[in-house]
Amino acid sequence: MSHREKIHGGKKQFRQEPKIIYVMPVLTTKQIKASLKAVANWSQRAQTICRTFKFEGFLNSIAFVNRITRVAQNLNHYPDIDIRFDQVTLTFTTHDAGGITEKDFSVARQCDEVFLSFFVFRSMQITSLTT
Repeated sequence: MSHREKIHGGKKQFRQEPKIIYVMPVLTTKQIKASLKAVANWSQRAQTICRTFKFEGFLNSIAFVNRITRVAQNLNHYPDIDIRFDQVTLTFTTHDAGGITEKDFSVARQCDEVFLSFFVFRSMQITSLTT
């Protein structure tokens, strides 16, 4: 019998192992400033980083948010999202750590990639419609 198994009333029961949760360290002010240089258009507000993305109309804003939700789900790191017709503001912080971590900057870079690919995709659609 392994150390996780226990016989109780003729039935094996398994003891649940304690979960080890790794919390990323909060970045220092110096580290945050250096990381912000690598993600243009993002800024620090208190213990968060944020960026406002501008679109042509509400439907494009929503299409962008739908793509961001997939990124967030894959990374298990979710932004606060503020949608204002043709603008979407994303705000990140690592709640478990109590501030800004490398994880916030990693997902910010991926959001920037989604934003850039969004316009490449849209321009390809427009080009194919006009040719």
